[in-house]
Amino acid sequence: MADFRALLAAAEPQLHFTLDGDTALCTLRVPDDVVGAFDGEVAVSPVSLSGEYRPLAVEVSWPGVAAANVTAFVAVRTRRDGVELFGVVKAALVGDVAGRDRLILRSHIGTAQDLTRCLLFLLGGELHALTRVERGPNGERAPDRGSVDGTVLFEPLVRAVVGDRAALDRVDALLRDLDAPSDLIDDDLRALLDAVRLAHAAVAGGDK
Repeated sequence: MADFRALLAAAEPQLHFTLDGDTALCTLRVPDDVVGAFDGEVAVSPVSLSGEYRPLAVEVSWPGVAAANVTAFVAVRTRRDGVELFGVVKAALVGDVAGRDRLILRSHIGTAQDLTRCLLFLLGGELHALTRVERGPNGERAPDRGSVDGTVLFEPLVRAVVGDRAALDRVDALLRDLDAPSDLIDDDLRALLDAVRLAHAAVAGGDK
């Protein structure tokens, strides 16, 4: 049975997916000569799905898969003579991988606080700064912020201006990949980051 999984992996199966909103149609494609190469039962499933095994065929499809569950790793279940074994093979992932990655990223960063925490981490800031409780004039708890907390990010951004360009590059890469809507990345945050980039350019120019 392990020999068959090795044969399947060597045949370079492909997992094609087509995004439709935040779900996808996934189709595993396997060479015809591999499908009948095992004298028993073979079923396959993306490892991210539970209980979604399908009999192995030239094309095996799973509709309505959440984008976060689109994966190149395929679970393989083989049965013969009352013996059942499980293993995993890696297929080539074919589709809008960048789009899938953006959807996965958005699933983990859905609020302004999520984004603040992630930016703070990339900048090497102290995450405990996010645990403070803000109070109103009468001591009542203030409502949660609806935008990224620039006051928490300010000091780490200043440190990055002085000597950590890589941190600013990581922030730029995150925001580019996230491609978040304006209600998450607001004008205040963009203005803050623009000012930081200009400051860093001025500092870098002065060092020459």
